[in-house]
Amino acid sequence: MQSVLSKHALKRRRGKEILLVLKCSDDVDAPSNQNLQPIGRSCQTKTIGRTWAMVELVTTKRIGKHVSFSTKNLLFTRALLLHRSRRRRSYRMHYRQRHWRLLSRSLPPPILHQPPSKNPNLRKASRCRRPDSLRDNRRRSLRGRSFNSPPQKLPRLELYYTNLLNLTRKRPSSSEGSFSLGIWDGDGFVVKTLNLKSSWGIVNKIASFFNGIYLFMRYGFSLVKMEGFVDETVKKFLKYYEGVETRPVFESADEMLKWAGLFNLTGKSLKEELVDGVKLAPLLIKELVTVTTRVNYGQSVDISGLAGAISLAGSGRGVWAVEGGNWQMAAGLINISDVELHLHEEIDSISYLGAHYELNSTKGNAYSCEVTVVATPLDESSIQFSPPVSVPTRQLQHTHATFVRGLINPVYFGVKAASEIPELVATIEDPRLPFTSISILKCHSETDMTYKVFSRQAMTDALLDSIFSVRKETVRINWGAYPHYKAPEKFAPFILDGKHLYYVNAFENAASTVETSAVAAENIARLILSRFFDKNPSCPSGIERTSCSSAEASRSDA
Repeated sequence: MQSVLSKHALKRRRGKEILLVLKCSDDVDAPSNQNLQPIGRSCQTKTIGRTWAMVELVTTKRIGKHVSFSTKNLLFTRALLLHRSRRRRSYRMHYRQRHWRLLSRSLPPPILHQPPSKNPNLRKASRCRRPDSLRDNRRRSLRGRSFNSPPQKLPRLELYYTNLLNLTRKRPSSSEGSFSLGIWDGDGFVVKTLNLKSSWGIVNKIASFFNGIYLFMRYGFSLVKMEGFVDETVKKFLKYYEGVETRPVFESADEMLKWAGLFNLTGKSLKEELVDGVKLAPLLIKELVTVTTRVNYGQSVDISGLAGAISLAGSGRGVWAVEGGNWQMAAGLINISDVELHLHEEIDSISYLGAHYELNSTKGNAYSCEVTVVATPLDESSIQFSPPVSVPTRQLQHTHATFVRGLINPVYFGVKAASEIPELVATIEDPRLPFTSISILKCHSETDMTYKVFSRQAMTDALLDSIFSVRKETVRINWGAYPHYKAPEKFAPFILDGKHLYYVNAFENAASTVETSAVAAENIARLILSRFFDKNPSCPSGIERTSCSSAEASRSDA
């Protein structure tokens, strides 16, 4: 690990320890044939309904007091200490690390990643394709085969970690990006696109061309207006990637959103914004926009405007995946951190004792910390704070993901054969409909598929037996995936107690993605630099401007 601190700065850091307390909503696994140790995946807790992970200890010298952080996702731990290099436009760590420890409540044995076959003939022989999904949170296994849950494609904004790890971003090919879409209203398919399922690229392009004409004939120029709205929102969000010399540090989510010109979108619903502002056709909102918000956030177009815009951005053009698998983001971050896992331990209380914070774990361990950063949603958390902290009441939206290996029932959808059912079946907003979407995750044969079902409520066996004619194996997952969005949004403060207790997830009321959380975490890191360490957060290396040149020299020497 290269140091970005000057020798003078390193000397000033000695005698400090940094304790990272984190919780994780994502499962992580790595292939055994890589230069990475297999990484366990965290399991759900009964008390929170989200997955717990880990406590990390980072030291430059193992004496003195601690500075603690708490984070929702393994990926966020690095974002807290990242800075942007103007020279290489990449992200690096602020501090030299000598020791990291990671404690977790419960990590079952790892699921090893099974890469796709490298034989091109086998790939061409397959007539089945799965639709590229919109989010990538967990990995599960059916009969020893690991897969992502939900999806495997990443929005165009998720740049922090691929830059840090020097990963290659892969755009979907024409065949990978081509899948049949059906919008189901409970009685029939109101929208059904064409997919010729050909290994010939020209055939897929022709199908895509006719689908474009079909959608344009149905929705008209509203499609162009919607794309313009999404592009404008993304352009504003990208202001958070500007250099730290011109980008201020924000003490509240409101300030952060107002600076980028995004705050107004949190004050009205997506439907209001699209109808009154963008002037979209009602049919487009009822069908395509609703399908997108239901698949991405499990909610209707009544969600707040910014969350809806980010949802649309994650389902349009510009999505990408990591070459070799998205698991490399989390696995790579853990690998370069040189972590040591300690299982079955959880931080359950944080107390301010005047000069420091005391963190107590379920194993009876206590940690003294000068700074604490909470980056897990407190809405269903059992962490006790003393003195108590106040955050606006927020409800989490629970997502039920059900994975079924078998064959879908054509009778349920009113068709003659399973091959007539689109690869992605999405639904409009109707309380009669028991699921939000059903998609083909993997095709084993023409009569043996793995399906992914999203729903707001648990899918009973009786319901699944009516939807699927064959059901060999079923895996159910339920977790509080994101906030339940309702405009106008109210934001918790980044600084919970006016001292050094920070809350990254205050920003999650704007939108809930890996990237938005990383942006918020980077802002918290700069807050700590300016408020606790008395550093200049506008300096690329996070230290005083007068030391920037020496820090650059130190980086080059390393």
